[in-house]
Amino acid sequence: MEHTELEWAYLAGIVDGEGSCTIALAGKRRPFPNVAMLTVTNTDARLVQWLVSKFQGKPYPRAIPARAKPAWNVCWAGKNAKEILLHIQPYLLIKGQQAGTLLAFIALLGRRSPGGGVRVTKDDNISKRRVLAEAMAILNNRGERTWR
Repeated sequence: MEHTELEWAYLAGIVDGEGSCTIALAGKRRPFPNVAMLTVTNTDARLVQWLVSKFQGKPYPRAIPARAKPAWNVCWAGKNAKEILLHIQPYLLIKGQQAGTLLAFIALLGRRSPGGGVRVTKDDNISKRRVLAEAMAILNNRGERTWR
């Protein structure tokens, strides 16, 4: 991605204020954390459009209560999240630890098998991924999670 330092710094400010770094489960048959997400949530369509056009985020309408303003999540996963985090990490004031934890988690994700199917995962990486997922839950003030 070709962006100015000002754009990266601005994105870091948005992530610090409106963003989240998440490690989660995906798929019913995966009893270990295997998804790395960087998400920005906002109610202003102009900001959402800017994030999508400048940084190729994926926009999703957010479920909201009846009287609340419409909101969107703009998400980046895996290598897309990694590329953004590597650029904005020096500018993060609040979410620097979360960014570092997410980058460490992404480094442990297995590569796709030939044909683009299931990720090849080393057993020792699974326990490391669980530790990082627990650390992220604590950093995000969500408390400890129980991974089966």
